[in-house]
Order: sequence, then structure tokens, then C-alpha cells
Amino acid sequence: AAHCGVFLWRRHHRCARARGTWRSARGRGGPGHARGCGGAEVAMEQGVAEVREHVRALQSGDAAAAQAAGRWLAQFQQSKAAVPLAAELLDRSLHAGDDASAFFAAHTVSTHARLLSPSEDLSVWPSLAQCMLTHLRGVATSPTGRLSPPVLRQLCVALARLAVQLFDVWPDGVERLLQQL
Repeated sequence: AAHCGVFLWRRHHRCARARGTWRSARGRGGPGHARGCGGAEVAMEQGVAEVREHVRALQSGDAAAAQAAGRWLAQFQQSKAAVPLAAELLDRSLHAGDDASAFFAAHTVSTHARLLSPSEDLSVWPSLAQCMLTHLRGVATSPTGRLSPPVLRQLCVALARLAVQLFDVWPDGVERLLQQL
């Protein structure tokens, strides 16, 4: 499941360049925007680090820092780049044993899966579903079961939502999900 987010990030930026909506994050000042041309992996790395930093700030015990981080994370979750970044954050957080970041990432993906609209490019979601399935299968076959119950719940909810929301572009989704679990 490693690098699920990098694939989605590259696809997001290729589509953004084709539509002429490519923007620089620092130029816009907000979270979740593309960082300019070139270096999708570097931008992904920086984006994941930035999100992780804000998730940690929520747990820091500093009320002002937690409030600012909460606002930033809420804004990030509403951005178009949230899904590919969250997918990569999920991969990395699960491998690092960072339950707080993994939960935030899984919740972000689950929320976006629920709010899908027909006007969005839905073609990236089946590959993201495959990544989530890989994580779930890893838990099922691992003696330690690395997913915390809240993360596991968010991934299951996201997959169920995707199976329903993507029926038009992924008609065999439910069957494939059941076969692969």
C-alpha cells in the first residue's frame, strides 16, 4: 500500500495542469494546494510533514496551538489535495505506528468518500479503495493487527461509502471488495 497517495497526488496535479488550475501553495497561503511544477514526491513529503505537524499540535497541550492547528486541519480537509495527501499520510502513519495521524488521514478519506459529487473526477477512487483494502488485508494477516479500532472503523466506512457512491464508474466494486477481503 506504500505510496498510494503519491499516485493520486501525481494524477491530481496532471489533471490540474491540464485544466490550467495549477497553483503554488505558498503563493496561496492555504493548505492543500499544489506546490508548483515538478517534484510531486517532494511536495507530497512536505505536505505529509505539515499535516503531521498540525495533528501533533492538537495533542500538544497548548490550547492556542491546538486551536490554530484545528482550524488549519479543517481548512486542509476541505481542499482538493486532501485525499491524495491523506492517502499518503495514512500509509506512512500506519508504518510508523502514529495512530493520531492515521486516524486523521482515514477520517479525511472517509469524509471525502461520503461527500463525492458526480461532477468530480471519480476515476482515482477505485485505486484508493485498493490501497485501503491492502491495509485491511494487512491487519487480517498480521499477528499484531496494526490498525487501531478507530482507524479500522474509518477505513471500513470509507470503503462502504465508495462502493455505493461509485456504482456508476465501479459497478463491480462491491463484488471486488468482498472477493479481496
